[in-house]
Order: sequence, then structure tokens, then C-alpha cells
Amino acid sequence: MWDELFLGIDLKQGSELLATYSEVVGEVPSQLTTCFSKSPVVAPMWAHYADNHRGCVIGFDVAALQDVFPDLLVRDIAYRDGPHEDLVRFTQMAAQRKKPRDAMALRDAVTYQPTFSK
Repeated sequence: MWDELFLGIDLKQGSELLATYSEVVGEVPSQLTTCFSKSPVVAPMWAHYADNHRGCVIGFDVAALQDVFPDLLVRDIAYRDGPHEDLVRFTQMAAQRKKPRDAMALRDAVTYQPTFSK
């Protein structure tokens, strides 16, 4: 997931902003994640994630899973051309104000946004 975290920031930003972002990303604990599709016949998913079209399909009832695991985050992926505005804004605030709450807001955004953005 670490590569995905750096997709959330514009690398053309100044060195202070990049340093702040890098420092916060370094504090984010490594987490397991997985990727699913709403359809079992999405060819790129099979080619990329299923060892070149080998594997099986397992269906899930998302509503039932969320009843049992209320903290489970299941969201649609947002396909983006650039970094999410929250990441840019929180990085700027954390770099300029140097307040722990700004670093925490950025850490939360870094944890959430790249997970649900490509």
C-alpha cells in the first residue's frame, strides 16, 4: 500500500510540503487491504490480480458483512487525475502551522483517500 500513498500527493509541490507529507506517511501503520469488483467478469481485474485469469470468484453480501463488522470500510473507488483536495489542503496546513491536529487530519486522509482512489 505504500506506493499507493504517494499517488495521493502532487510531487511538484515544494520541498517543505513533500517533506511534511513524507513524514506523516512514514507514521501511518502498514495495513492489509484488498480489492474487489462489483462484477465477476471484469477482464482487467482477472489479468492483474488473479494470476493472468486463473482463480475463482467468491461472492459477498456487503450489507450482511457490514452488519457483523460495522467498522468495515467498503466504498467505491474514485478514479482521479490528480491528488485529492483534502490531501493537498491538509499537507499545506500541517507544513505551515506545525500543529499536531493538522498532522492527525493529514494522517487520517492519507489512510483513507489512497485506499479508495486510483
